[in-house]
Amino acid sequence: MKSRLPLLNPAGLETEQKELYDSILQSEILWTEAAGCKAITSDGCLLGPFNPVLFHPQLGKTLLELFRVEKQTSSLTDREHEIIVLTVGNLLYCAYEIYAHIAIGKKAGLSTSEIDALVNGAAGKFQTEREDFVHQFTIELVSKHRVADGLYKKGASLFDNKTLLQVTILIGLYLTVCSILNAFEVEVP
Repeated sequence: MKSRLPLLNPAGLETEQKELYDSILQSEILWTEAAGCKAITSDGCLLGPFNPVLFHPQLGKTLLELFRVEKQTSSLTDREHEIIVLTVGNLLYCAYEIYAHIAIGKKAGLSTSEIDALVNGAAGKFQTEREDFVHQFTIELVSKHRVADGLYKKGASLFDNKTLLQVTILIGLYLTVCSILNAFEVEVP
């Protein structure tokens, strides 16, 4: 299926779009490509969620800043982070998100069997109790829109309140990204 939005050519960007484009190139594109995920075309057009955010540079900049602050201040491990992202991607049937975060998840140390379980919605057994928790918490919050008391109490025994908030915000951020990717039917390269 073809993406609903045209790829914006960097040569035709307006000033605010170009500023956002340059910022994305220096940050997100570098780490995405380093993980083995194609995020830019040979002629400089951005792929994945990066092209859609250029259509509204003020919101795009704000959204990316929130992602950057989350990453810089997170007390989650890279593995926990990717377990959450891949779980959200699977629950929202988001092909590009799954594509990108399989590569990023491998770089974070997730095994092939762990990634397979996450992207296929199977019950996974992870390395730590914290990882099992973030997986279950994500499933419950996204699927049921609530978290049962028992699961929440388990999380409160594993994480402080600040980290539980980080987990919840990270889920919300990737619900946003997956919504953008799915609404505009962003293609997997």
